[in-house]
Amino acid sequence: MELGDCVSLTTLDLGNNQLNGSIPDKLVELSELRELCSSCGSIAQQQHAFREHSEITFALDKSNNFGFVWKLVSSSIPAERGDAVTLQGLYLGHNQLSGTIPGSFGKLTGLVKLNLIGNVLFGSIPISFGNMKELTHLDLSYNVLSGEFPSIMSGVQSLVGLYVQNNRLSGQVGELFSNSMTWRIETMSLSHNCFDGNFSWSLGNLSYLTNLDLHQNQLTGEIPSDPGNLMQLEYFDVSDNHLSGKIPEKLCSLVNSNYLDLSQNRLEGPIPRTSICQNLSRVRFVGNINLCGQMLGTNCEVKSISRYALFNA
Repeated sequence: MELGDCVSLTTLDLGNNQLNGSIPDKLVELSELRELCSSCGSIAQQQHAFREHSEITFALDKSNNFGFVWKLVSSSIPAERGDAVTLQGLYLGHNQLSGTIPGSFGKLTGLVKLNLIGNVLFGSIPISFGNMKELTHLDLSYNVLSGEFPSIMSGVQSLVGLYVQNNRLSGQVGELFSNSMTWRIETMSLSHNCFDGNFSWSLGNLSYLTNLDLHQNQLTGEIPSDPGNLMQLEYFDVSDNHLSGKIPEKLCSLVNSNYLDLSQNRLEGPIPRTSICQNLSRVRFVGNINLCGQMLGTNCEVKSISRYALFNA
């Protein structure tokens, strides 16, 4: 008997296992399912992974792992979509799940949080994810996903946290969320992927954004001089890319900024003498050999003369 044949199943406990293989496509067809349980990792790991998931009930089991329970809510789905359970939260992270992400996940139209972190999932992110209009947190990080991020996700207006770092996703970063004018997203972690193209602040409406991590991609061009509506930005990391040009003074003047990492790029010229850019504990410039300024111990005028002499020798 397969899992999808258990049509009367109300509770599913997958704890104390090392799950592998692909995610069953029929998981979303269990219309009577009310609780989905699992366990994995150390206490510290689980506290970190779920610090923002208030609806999870934690319980210490005999193997010193945390077991957690997601409460499920049953609802009717239009007949043309088939019968499905509407989960509020689904976590299948830190297992050994492989294969592609089932497109049937798009039937989970009431899903609030989906976490598939730390598996071996490959292929593209299903376009059907755009149907999950209640989604607030999506974590697909540390897998082997490829292709472009679905533009249809810009219609998921409830999204607050997006975590897709450490995959093989690609595409023009400037077009990634160009239509997301109604987003209220606060955290975007896109690092360790293959996003390319010119960096742009015009990623839709990001006035609520506090954390933006794009390090170790293939971004090119200059950092735009005006950060636009990113006035709430606290954490900004674009290290290990191919960015060039000067550091915008307005970027260093963001009032709420706590951490700025521009290291390992091709930036040049003087470091702005404003706010965070003069605080070495909060900003990183290493690997930009043509930057200059007092905080680096280099005189910009002398460096400019030296470069002029070098190119005209």
